[in-house]
Amino acid sequence: MLDEPNAMKNIYYYLFILVISNFSNAQVSFDDYRPLQSVGALPDDFSAETYQKVLENMKERQAGLSHEQQKEFVQTTHYAIDELLHSGYVVFGDEVSNYISSIADSLLKDDPLTRSALRFYTLKSTASNAFSTDQGIIFVTTGLISQVSNEAQLAFILAHEICHYREKHVLKSFELTQRNKSRRNWVSRMSIYSREREFEADQLAVTLYKNAGYSQEALKSTFDVLKYSYLPFDEVDVPKSYFRTDYIFIPDNIFPSKVYEIEATEDGDDSESTHPNIKRRREAIDEEIAKHKDWNIKKFLLGKDKFYKIRDIARFECIRVSVIEASYGEALYSIFLMEQKIPNSIYLGRMKAKSWLGLYQYERKHHISRTILKTSDYEGASVTVHYLIRKLSLKSMGPMALRQIYDIHSLHPNDDEINAIYDRLVGELAREKKFQLSYYSKLNFSEASQKFIDQQYVDSTGNLQLEDNEEGGIIFSKYDRINSKESPEEVSNFDSTNFYIYALADIIQDDDFLERLRIEEKHYQKEKEVDEEYDKLSRKEQLALYRNRYYTDMHIGIKDVISVEPKVLSYSSGKINHVKSEQLEKRFTEAFNDAAEATGLTLYSIDSRSIQANGAHGFNERSVLTTLLNQISLEDDIDAFPVDFQDLKLISENYGSDNILFSMVEHSFEVNIRWGGLLLSLLAPPVFAIVATIHIPTAFMKANNTTLSVIILDAKTGAVKIGSTYSFNEPIRKMHLGAHLYDILTNLKTPSSL
Repeated sequence: MLDEPNAMKNIYYYLFILVISNFSNAQVSFDDYRPLQSVGALPDDFSAETYQKVLENMKERQAGLSHEQQKEFVQTTHYAIDELLHSGYVVFGDEVSNYISSIADSLLKDDPLTRSALRFYTLKSTASNAFSTDQGIIFVTTGLISQVSNEAQLAFILAHEICHYREKHVLKSFELTQRNKSRRNWVSRMSIYSREREFEADQLAVTLYKNAGYSQEALKSTFDVLKYSYLPFDEVDVPKSYFRTDYIFIPDNIFPSKVYEIEATEDGDDSESTHPNIKRRREAIDEEIAKHKDWNIKKFLLGKDKFYKIRDIARFECIRVSVIEASYGEALYSIFLMEQKIPNSIYLGRMKAKSWLGLYQYERKHHISRTILKTSDYEGASVTVHYLIRKLSLKSMGPMALRQIYDIHSLHPNDDEINAIYDRLVGELAREKKFQLSYYSKLNFSEASQKFIDQQYVDSTGNLQLEDNEEGGIIFSKYDRINSKESPEEVSNFDSTNFYIYALADIIQDDDFLERLRIEEKHYQKEKEVDEEYDKLSRKEQLALYRNRYYTDMHIGIKDVISVEPKVLSYSSGKINHVKSEQLEKRFTEAFNDAAEATGLTLYSIDSRSIQANGAHGFNERSVLTTLLNQISLEDDIDAFPVDFQDLKLISENYGSDNILFSMVEHSFEVNIRWGGLLLSLLAPPVFAIVATIHIPTAFMKANNTTLSVIILDAKTGAVKIGSTYSFNEPIRKMHLGAHLYDILTNLKTPSSL
């Protein structure tokens, strides 16, 4: 029997912890925002191995599908879902996912069986979407949540997806595809059926939505969300003053001179679409709404403040995803929108700094068009940002980026992340020929323009002054005219279109900036000297050096490494064989662990097995690292700054290692018979047949093609330390994998000779 006083103490203690926990979870700081992370026990969706899910699903026979068809459906869907679940973009148990689940509770209060079968997860994506799976998972994107105006709109979209699940529309789509494979017009036939299922899901969703107690008017307005969902989450004009400050003036010609109207339509041609157009859906919904009486007027069942908080979280997450995907024009406009509500957020400052750094990096590589909208897609207020970025040249982008990042750094001088972004930009500037301090004026735009007005190079009679006078007039001889053309300090050169010349007046006189630049210029000089020495070598010497560097460049002298779960792909007949890939991944992981032990390298593995032990914490770590890999993989020649800098630092401190290792294995087996050898073995005398048959197994051996890629990143900076790719033709056995991995790890442990 429990001691009653102690028992009560325990109850009070746990209640206190629960209240504190709920209170702390409610206190999201948008001033110093931390990205959404998963919370709580690892759900089976994330912990069970895919092949086990497939085997379990295959036990239940699906009517209308053969065994092979069901196998194809189950394997295809499960592997696609699991790839998404472990992509680094999905979270569980977080505040947004819990909010979505609470809305589902209201919608399914009269259907507990369906509710118990469904799981709701947040997908970090700027796309406005929600979708259900046959397995009972419903994903809702942050992009969708960022767009809705109230809880009721989100509730109707959820009800629509719930009805897709209840009516098994995913499976029916697959059945229809199978039945119509041999028909020439099966695509158009399936589209018609798909539209019918969309109408059905809408109609059934109305009942769920209405019974939950939501507003009729909010339901109708949901279709406005769908109509305009391709636009940013708000529509606010960007004033010119947002970019103009005391230190920089941007002339009018850098801003758009016309308004780009929003051209969204709701009655477009939907004959080739799987979804009916919005006008047809509105009309069908109006008919369905008319069948229901006694509508409630509530737009919020869980509270207005709660909704706006969740929406702000989603909008911050969309900014983060835009930076990951190098959609910097979209990111900067979204940052502008959120700054109207949260003007002093250091998180927004960091994201803005990363965006301007990225823009300069992409401009240097002539990829700037990949970061902003195409001119043909210009619509609405956000065009101002995209237009301005497109008008900036390499000469003006550098000063613009420096101005923005310098000002952010001035507001937060002790923030290590902003300092790191600042250093990265200065390093980029030091390596750019078109960035020379002598090109910029020590007068800001306002000072230079005023001086230009005050000193018009004319005397009191209005005549052009040619020589110095006794009163200290301006020297303006032939030689002075020539020399002054090279000087940004000469106000006669003043030209408002070259606004960037006056953008750095205070910066180029800042000792801290000058010291940072000097350090980076020294690093760059060393790099140039190495390149110059290489260029002096003969072609033969360069080739020999390259071959030697293939191994010596791997000599970075590491003692420990954080290894992220490898990506393993096994191909059969040109297609990914998911089952073999999963089996090969286990073999590779075992071989990697053995090789690390044999070389004495300390290995910290972040993979499915370690996540099982560490739960949400391990899952979050892998998500952060996977996101980093996604970032750096976007462009080979862009040194992307890690979006999750703070979390990377925590991971490094947690493991006591700065080295993050990513690996990828691709294996294929294609029979490659040497027909000449085979023909010789059939036609030639026995002695030649013996020789010929010796070559045939060799041909089959070479049918094994394996590529192993390894990349190591610096956890502190996100910079690539080393990357290399190996190819071999042995059978993909643990022994062969282990031998190659041992060679790789031995090289990585070897200290550099430089």
